[in-house]
Amino acid sequence: MTSKALLLVAVVSVAALLVGCSGPLDTSLADTNQPEKASALLKVLSPDDQVALHYYVSEHTASGDIDWKMSVKDALKARKAELAREAQVKKNMDSIK
Repeated sequence: MTSKALLLVAVVSVAALLVGCSGPLDTSLADTNQPEKASALLKVLSPDDQVALHYYVSEHTASGDIDWKMSVKDALKARKAELAREAQVKKNMDSIK
């Protein structure tokens, strides 16, 4: 086998492994209503993350700007970023007083 052929086999193998490594946190928000996916999520999410996810989905659904293709992992990251911004605003407001 030539080195190019070996490289191709290696790349395809790694890609196949990565596809198979997705877990419950890679579930899209749209798919979280499927019972088996919701059950898998409940097993891996901490109670705090469950609350954060619920809040994120509720707030962004109500405001009409939710991306249902977003993964649970990305939604949790986005919620943590929102909380950090809110904390910074509060800190800035407290320093003005």
